Amino acid sequence: MVKHFNPNEPVQCRDGTKVRIICTDRAGERPIVALVGKEEITVNYTAAGRYFTDGEDPLDLINIPVQRTGWVNVYGGVRMAFHATRKLADTYAGADRVACLPVTWTPGGGAVMRTLFKHTHRERGSWRGWLKNGQSVEISTSRHGWDFGAGIHVHSNDADMGDRMLFLKLWRLTIVLPLGIIPHPWPPMDGPQWSVYASSTFGLTLHWGLRRKSLDWPWSLHTLAYEQQLPDGSWRDVFDRTTQPYAETHPYTYVLRNGTVQSRTATISKRRHVLCRRAFKAFGWPRWNRESLEVQFDGEVGERTGSWKGGTIGCGYDLRPGETMLQSLRRMERERKFN
Repeated sequence: MVKHFNPNEPVQCRDGTKVRIICTDRAGERPIVALVGKEEITVNYTAAGRYFTDGEDPLDLINIPVQRTGWVNVYGGVRMAFHATRKLADTYAGADRVACLPVTWTPGGGAVMRTLFKHTHRERGSWRGWLKNGQSVEISTSRHGWDFGAGIHVHSNDADMGDRMLFLKLWRLTIVLPLGIIPHPWPPMDGPQWSVYASSTFGLTLHWGLRRKSLDWPWSLHTLAYEQQLPDGSWRDVFDRTTQPYAETHPYTYVLRNGTVQSRTATISKRRHVLCRRAFKAFGWPRWNRESLEVQFDGEVGERTGSWKGGTIGCGYDLRPGETMLQSLRRMERERKFN
């Protein structure tokens, strides 16, 4: 059942943080302005009370749940029956009742989830639930490539301790399970891991503590050169700062899921990767080119525009054989989604 958010009723953040709404008719894509937490930080929200438009977040606004009470008859075999009052529970109790317990719950509130997790966050392709000790359970999927393997990782946390986690990777599914908090004597950015992973992108990778060994697949791609096209049609290394690429500017329109139209100016140029198979990189042959469009917008684009993560301000897009830069940009305008 879809819950409808009403900003005129008592509200709080999804994770229970106190909120005070000060405006519901601000101009733009985020009409709700609220003061969040003890420090009363100003946060802008969509009309539906969302912090992001593409998934749930602990900072989302929700109406404060109304708790209800009742009585549960408990029977052997972990069978239970709910009743609104103790009198009704006694009236309809079976002969094998072993207990009658008072219960308090929030309709649709996910009591089990609240018992396990302090708060959760869900967006496209990922879900995360934070435990009360600060660690989290994560489940994510990817749409490209593949990974297989498992490992134990230790990452530093905000308290300068180590979050020990079990990583499991199966095809395009990744599961991260917490294994407790331990001392972290290593440098903050150098947490150890003991793992073995096989990846379509990174080959075979082995970690033992802070040591790492990586082996590329012989069929994986190797970049011989990464170049940009100049105004005279020639190609130069992208990192050659003495030259400027040939560029064009064109209007670009993106429509958000809520129907809002974003009008931007896109500056485009052409780049190419000169590729070969890694097994033959010493010979540099056979080789081929993969051309792409480099796009820079004059403002944020996409569903996360205006949020702390921000919208997209630049991207790349593959060019098809015989396609001009403008044709590729218009195809991207029709096909690409910035979530």
